[in-house]
Amino acid sequence: MAFRKHNYDLGNFERCEEHGCPLVQVAQNVEPKCLLEWVVEQVAERAVVDILPPSENPEDYPYPSLVLEGGMILPVVKALDTGTGKAAEVNLSLTGWQVSEVAYVVSEGPGGHMEYVTVEMTDGRHAPILAGLNLDTLIYLLEDAQFRSIEP
Repeated sequence: MAFRKHNYDLGNFERCEEHGCPLVQVAQNVEPKCLLEWVVEQVAERAVVDILPPSENPEDYPYPSLVLEGGMILPVVKALDTGTGKAAEVNLSLTGWQVSEVAYVVSEGPGGHMEYVTVEMTDGRHAPILAGLNLDTLIYLLEDAQFRSIEP
């Protein structure tokens, strides 16, 4: 499974007062939902059960994805081994690791303004892995969940 590029303009979203992340609302009869709170509901304390390789289709995002218990799929832009400070590979060795924390991060750097959701994963034996997730895909997944909640 791969995720198509949506290229949402983050400036078009209202913001959560508590977290500063996008509030997603697909229709007037649907309550706006904080992206971070929704992600926490979907992934907290869930274990990685599989890894999907990156897509080679140029219309898709080229990121590997974590598959969690319950079926949630998280596209990982980059991962960091917090013990070494070096990039971590997103591969089947992460099977069994559990999501222990979720955060919304805003940073300013050489690449400009960036916003992303991160998950920390632990296995009880190694230093945690910090994974930066693709925000565009998470917004799409939340919109899809909202549409499904109002469709007959």
